[in-house]
Amino acid sequence: MKRIKFLLTVVILIVILVLNGKLALAQIPQYYNYQILEQANYFPFGVMTGEGVQWLYTPDNLNKPAPVRSGVITRVYFYMFTTGNANFWNLTVKLGQSAIVNLPAGVLYTGPLDTVYYRSYVNLASSTEHWMGITLDYPFVYDSSQSLIVDVSQGGASNPPLLVCQHAYTGIKRTFYFPYPAYGGQDSNAVNFGIDIAPLIPQTPPYYNYNDGTNNNTYPFGQTGGQRVNWLITAGTLNKPSPPPPGYINAIYFLMGDWAPSTFTQLTVKLGQASLSTLPASWYTANMDTVYYRSSVTFSSTNNGWLMIPLDTLFAFDTSKALIIDVQQCHASSTSMMVLQSSGTPYTRNFGIPGTGCPVHYAGQDGQIINFGVNIRNLVGVPHTRNTIPAVYLLEQNYPNPFNPATKIMYQLPKAGNVKITVFDVLGRELYVLVNEFKTPGSYSVEFYASELSSGVYFYRLEAGDFRDVKKMTLVK
Repeated sequence: MKRIKFLLTVVILIVILVLNGKLALAQIPQYYNYQILEQANYFPFGVMTGEGVQWLYTPDNLNKPAPVRSGVITRVYFYMFTTGNANFWNLTVKLGQSAIVNLPAGVLYTGPLDTVYYRSYVNLASSTEHWMGITLDYPFVYDSSQSLIVDVSQGGASNPPLLVCQHAYTGIKRTFYFPYPAYGGQDSNAVNFGIDIAPLIPQTPPYYNYNDGTNNNTYPFGQTGGQRVNWLITAGTLNKPSPPPPGYINAIYFLMGDWAPSTFTQLTVKLGQASLSTLPASWYTANMDTVYYRSSVTFSSTNNGWLMIPLDTLFAFDTSKALIIDVQQCHASSTSMMVLQSSGTPYTRNFGIPGTGCPVHYAGQDGQIINFGVNIRNLVGVPHTRNTIPAVYLLEQNYPNPFNPATKIMYQLPKAGNVKITVFDVLGRELYVLVNEFKTPGSYSVEFYASELSSGVYFYRLEAGDFRDVKKMTLVK
């Protein structure tokens, strides 16, 4: 009996060690290309001075243990060649989709890429012949009929280097930019890569106005020739199931009444705020921020389900003002994507003449109110009231980004002191000093106009007391 108890104790200890040790590293992605220890590469996690890589995976590449399905990517994985633990600065993961089967020759891929993960500083651990996983900040809607483009970059790393396993395909499957962030070269190698997919389940937004509209309408998603709509959401009406706090909108939702997958060209979403109760009898254009743009994008929805659009840039939301939403698309492949709307008091909707492409010409207005929702991101240290002092220093990602020629940089200060914000190029040359003065505690923003600069990657730096932070921005003309 004692021997049996001893053996049981040993087994329990082994299980505990496994659970606390390698089990987390041994997690296998739902779908992947290869899980074998083959050729090793330093790109992108093993280069101390910074590195960026783009890979392309055709739909048939992510075929283990079964063909990949459409859904929402929530986590990405890299099969590692080495064991180690390293720090990274400005680690960024971007995902995009396209019908191409090879990356463009001689240049970086510049099609739409969503930033799904970013850390100004993060520590990652790897283990040989195990998957290193990264949970995304923003889930990515994935269409299994198109190729997946994965872009990973980091601005600096500590030892030891983390090496990935990679597989040799045919064609151009990898583009690397080295020295960071300049184009470096291409080959047929792609990292052993995996993803977790969540189903496209209708998700109710945290805050919305209506969840029971009865009127289906093809404006703006169901017009093949293009369409544009302004909606006005008056202050206080995004109050279900409870009023939202002030903060930053990072995703918007539309309640859909009918659906079929549809591809849109030049889909643009703008948000603005004003002290209004009705819209003017024309397009509303004052103080509108472009928060989402795709030259081509495919959406799917379900009947009476919410269509979520994660924004490219955060939008500062003031609960005391009305929210204006502007959506325009130049062509849709289906007429079956309809929004649900409720009747209200004129005038809460401006709409265009369908079938004319872009620009969409103004046609008229009525009292239809879109069934609409938002997700509010309460950033650490961002005050819930205008008079609250931020708890920490924070430098936000500029928006819009990419931009042309103007962008906004937001930052916050928990202490009074001299603040300096500078812009410099990839060679480290200082180009502009945007701020260099004494500031009291609070949240601030500064506009940067780059009309005199050429297209490319630039950096901006905040210096305040002992705090330092640098972020990257892209000018596209």
